[in-house]
Amino acid sequence: TVKVQKFGIRVKREYRGARTKEALASFVNEHLADKSELVVYGMVSQLKSSMTPSRLSFQVWSQITDSRDLIQGLFPQLDPNSAHLQHFRKAVFLERENCSFQLVHNLSETNEQLVFREAISNEVKEITTLKQADFPTVHKWIMDRCVSPVRELTFANAEEIADEGLPFLLLFYDSKSAHLKRRFHDLVKTHLKEERQTVNFLTADGVVFSHPLSHLNKTPKDLPLICIDSLVHMYKHPLPVETILSDPIHLKQFVADLHSQKLHREFHYGPETVQQNAAQPTPSPVASFSSPAHVEKQPPSQTTPTESIFKRLGPSRMRYSMVHDEF
Repeated sequence: TVKVQKFGIRVKREYRGARTKEALASFVNEHLADKSELVVYGMVSQLKSSMTPSRLSFQVWSQITDSRDLIQGLFPQLDPNSAHLQHFRKAVFLERENCSFQLVHNLSETNEQLVFREAISNEVKEITTLKQADFPTVHKWIMDRCVSPVRELTFANAEEIADEGLPFLLLFYDSKSAHLKRRFHDLVKTHLKEERQTVNFLTADGVVFSHPLSHLNKTPKDLPLICIDSLVHMYKHPLPVETILSDPIHLKQFVADLHSQKLHREFHYGPETVQQNAAQPTPSPVASFSSPAHVEKQPPSQTTPTESIFKRLGPSRMRYSMVHDEF
């Protein structure tokens, strides 16, 4: 494993390129280059000076097609002695893989400001004026908004996300239910912030990822659905997605049942006692059980839990050895 540090700060992503001196040199040179999705508009002064920062930002970001969240630095001029400008450039260097960035200068506005545009809504969500802010403050403000609470799972990033070792909580959607992604995003951001250190919240196109659905005995016709992949087993939430997203308690309980091993126990022994479930309904696993709910002790079921599919997308444990199990 090759870890990467920038300004003494270890970044989350590893180096995943070839183990050759040419590839390593190319990687270092690429990351030292000051390109990092930083767009400088020197002619912004031609826009109306009476524009508010949000209106000005819209005029500028509408010229790009990047679908990621956007952070803009608004500076009156590119003053090399500006501490805030230096802090902004440094933070961009650290977070450029997580966000799109723009540096807007030559403005009539005298304040140095940061603007956050949320990609999923395409709206300015926050503007802050920098006043004697140090680097940790600027970096934290950017990082808190750059690192999305919900990521889109693709075949390009699946290995990287699986390598983080956290369970997946997935919203599988199709073209007709893609609008639910925003509600899922807002719910996680507002009510499940504390769980982001223990669970990866993801959305995935269920048509593209139809193979994992088949292991849940589901097809794209059953979309949308929400499930947890613990990287050992897969558990489907039994409620309709519209119901789940109507109240955060459903996802909170689902995650709590994962951490308490309740989902795993119910896979092997069936639903737990009615008394335990009286407070609120708890999502049941994919498998169905015919054992009476009032029986407290039951013999182990012969049912085999649905095996995690996404753990196979992680890197091989032998990837750096002489013995390979990859094809």
